[in-house]
Amino acid sequence: MVLGSDSILSQPFFGSREDKCIIPKSINEASGIAASKIHSDMYWLHNDSGDEPQIFLVDTLCSLRAVVRLADIQNRDWEDIAVGNGPNEYRSYIYIGEIGDNNAVYSEKSIIRIEEPKISPTKTDTILTQFDILRYTYPDGNRDAETVLLDPLTKDIYIVSKREDNVHVYRFSYPQSVSETTTLQKIAVLPFTGIVGGDISPNGMEILLKSYANMYYWKRNSGETIEQTFNRQSTSVSYELEPQGEAVCWTSSGNGYITVSEESPLKIPPHLYFYPRRIMSNIEEPKIDKYNNVFIHYNHNSKVVFHIMCTAGESVHAEIYDVSGKRIHTLLHDTSYTDMVECEWDNTHYGVYFCRVIVNNSIFIYPFYVTQ
Repeated sequence: MVLGSDSILSQPFFGSREDKCIIPKSINEASGIAASKIHSDMYWLHNDSGDEPQIFLVDTLCSLRAVVRLADIQNRDWEDIAVGNGPNEYRSYIYIGEIGDNNAVYSEKSIIRIEEPKISPTKTDTILTQFDILRYTYPDGNRDAETVLLDPLTKDIYIVSKREDNVHVYRFSYPQSVSETTTLQKIAVLPFTGIVGGDISPNGMEILLKSYANMYYWKRNSGETIEQTFNRQSTSVSYELEPQGEAVCWTSSGNGYITVSEESPLKIPPHLYFYPRRIMSNIEEPKIDKYNNVFIHYNHNSKVVFHIMCTAGESVHAEIYDVSGKRIHTLLHDTSYTDMVECEWDNTHYGVYFCRVIVNNSIFIYPFYVTQ
């Protein structure tokens, strides 16, 4: 067991899934979702392989606001979508990943880049004839992939493979060629398999990747590359299973993330789900303890040990909370001490916790995490 607290104050936590609405029936194999940059609180989605070459604009009530079709192209196996910056800094772009390859038989894949269209309330169906096809190959053989990430800070595109025991991450550096086929650069190997979706936050500082069963999160440090971020351990964040959940994106404000799935074989309709960002102040508004009066470590008996410094006559109350704000253990209950008190928490469950300490009338929050 390992105990830590470094940088945990900057780690976000996300609440339970909120069921927003049922996706329109025309989107029955949703494989990708991305927040629009020019249409507030709306999302672009697309179906998996075999559908028409089209994307759908849906609002947060799951009302279908537009269908945009691409002329003279096919949806061989569209697997993900991203929205963000591109060649013209004053425009928003949509990136569609023609990247699926279940049997690894296609040597060339592509990203379709279009300017994000402005949708008129009176004209909801649009046909686009102008778009860029960004062709690429992998440096190490054919791959199946279902994840497209767009870095808003660099405009680099990242492709995450799906089927390896340890998936690969490839960079398609900006500016992407529209005339030649580019060989991607492999920049990371991640200890996961079955990655089916992902997104980078609008400010470029947070990354999500998902499998069918889990959601993985990275916090990007200032000045850090995506490669450097992926070289650090991820954190698992909130996710509940969907029939075949392959799509995730951040909201345009970054206040949480959205997931959607394909329709299940039992014809269970796909839903738009929202996971809201939760701030640690759902327990208390924390104060900064500049004197570091609480020290937390562990011993080899799987017990977390707390050393709480206090002065004579001070009343000390200490409790443990989980990330949802639920109190799960009381360490000390309004007890007076004269110097330092040591108390233990016999914990065998891994996860993120908060120690809430009240000294007289001052409240301090100490986050910590326990891992294998």
